[in-house]
Amino acid sequence: MKRGDIVVVKEPGSPASKARPCVVVQRSSALETAAKITVCPLTSRLRGAIGQRPFLSPTSENGLRVPSEVEVDWIFTHPVEAIGDVIGRLDKASLETVDIALRRWLDL
Repeated sequence: MKRGDIVVVKEPGSPASKARPCVVVQRSSALETAAKITVCPLTSRLRGAIGQRPFLSPTSENGLRVPSEVEVDWIFTHPVEAIGDVIGRLDKASLETVDIALRRWLDL
């Protein structure tokens, strides 16, 4: 697993209590030994908030089935046990868009 991968997360008692796709936003070098993984969930409830939630179209590379937005305003760290399969990966341009949105949201 590495940064930019789209994984399925399911953790009872959290916003990921039902299985949902999430983008791994934690740095790749910290993932090999991590007990927890930091992700941003994806939603198919499109708000169209340009510049706030990056839009992703389904592609064979990202593994999505429906248009989605990356909820950079909902950053979660889940135990590794809650992280399921990698279903896809963001392309370089999409990951850069997520990075910009995260920096804007966190005022970095």
